[in-house]
Amino acid sequence: IHALFIDNNGIKWLMTEKGLVKFNGVDIEVFDERHGLFVNRDVGNGSATRAMYIEGGPDNQLALGFHNIGISIFNGSNFINYDIDDGLIDLRIRGVDFDSDGNLWVGSEGSGVFMFDGQNFRRYTTKDGVANPEIFHLFVDDFDKVWVGTWGGGVGFYDGEVWGSLDMRDGLIGNTISSLTSSGGNTYYFAGQNMSYGISKYMPSNSSGITQVK
Repeated sequence: IHALFIDNNGIKWLMTEKGLVKFNGVDIEVFDERHGLFVNRDVGNGSATRAMYIEGGPDNQLALGFHNIGISIFNGSNFINYDIDDGLIDLRIRGVDFDSDGNLWVGSEGSGVFMFDGQNFRRYTTKDGVANPEIFHLFVDDFDKVWVGTWGGGVGFYDGEVWGSLDMRDGLIGNTISSLTSSGGNTYYFAGQNMSYGISKYMPSNSSGITQVK
């Protein structure tokens, strides 16, 4: 099992080397190439091809990200796949998530952030204010703000109009952030990648800003 997602109905979705597994607590159903999933989802080339991500969106959609392969949108019965030919110019996927409008946000390991509106991909790079084009992790918070952890560039965030960033100069625990999330509201947690790192807690409304736990 490479990724796990639990939807609003309590259904467990697991990404495995056999395909996407649906588990309702009693029955198991498997969706694979017969339903349109990428045929070459795992070419046996080590962990680089097995970095997979699952997130849920509006209308019970699921987004699946496959490192070095592309992304799939699952509607409950079939997959629609997207790769370089569709405008996703970098297949080194490092995170997927939906905003409340149904736009899919995709982090890439070298080409910044992509936003997919169901028709086209829009790319955001350092020219747009992204802290670093090498994205390590991505998620969208309850306010539709997009957050990215980067390799060496700290944390980037996008409010729909402008990109901002946080790094060690702001008190961040390290500039390579491998995972980030929110506990709801305006409280965020950023995990450092190196063994000497720890976790930073960030509350934008708090005058002290970032606190660290090592």
